[in-house]
Amino acid sequence: MSLIFYSNKVEDSVWFQRRPRRVSQSDPSAPKYPCSNCQSVFSRKHNLQYHLKFECGQMPRFNCPYCTYRTRHSSNVRAHVRKIHPGLQVYVVDIAKCCKTEFIS
Repeated sequence: MSLIFYSNKVEDSVWFQRRPRRVSQSDPSAPKYPCSNCQSVFSRKHNLQYHLKFECGQMPRFNCPYCTYRTRHSSNVRAHVRKIHPGLQVYVVDIAKCCKTEFIS
């Protein structure tokens, strides 16, 4: 759900209103963009282009500094460290940068 913030300057109070998320209705007649390298299919051409450039066939480049977990997205490593290694410093090892560390928080 999205949050909308309102402020009443007279009372200096803030309240929230929840808005339902937009549910995408997939149109069966809409063009589909299949990946030629794997089974993925995309509804937008730019999503296929991103997939081909950064995801399809690429080795995971982000590594957990505390275990052998690897993924293609640094945000997945941050979530992994917070969940699996609570209390430890949250950072990501970017293998593509010759084992240099990138501090996140």
